[in-house]
Amino acid sequence: MKNFLFLAIGFEKQTDTAMAAWEKWFESNADKIVDKGAPTVSGRELTKSGTGELPLDDAAISGYMIVKAADMDEAVKIAEGSPINHSLRIYETMTM
Repeated sequence: MKNFLFLAIGFEKQTDTAMAAWEKWFESNADKIVDKGAPTVSGRELTKSGTGELPLDDAAISGYMIVKAADMDEAVKIAEGSPINHSLRIYETMTM
């Protein structure tokens, strides 16, 4: 099994309904969840020219989780059942 980083994209105010949907998804995929991660609440970006605040908008990373799957296709299949905000980016991670 490989690990995949799921990045939730698009900030939306968390509601009880949305949080309950995520908890239901986590429960139904408990055997595949390595790290439930967490929603983000603020951010900064560090560049060579300095540091700046990141806006909480449609392009913001609004949360993360780590999921195990056999391959990218299985990771996508797992993600398809999640209550995504705007989009969910999936990256396979390397073991170091």
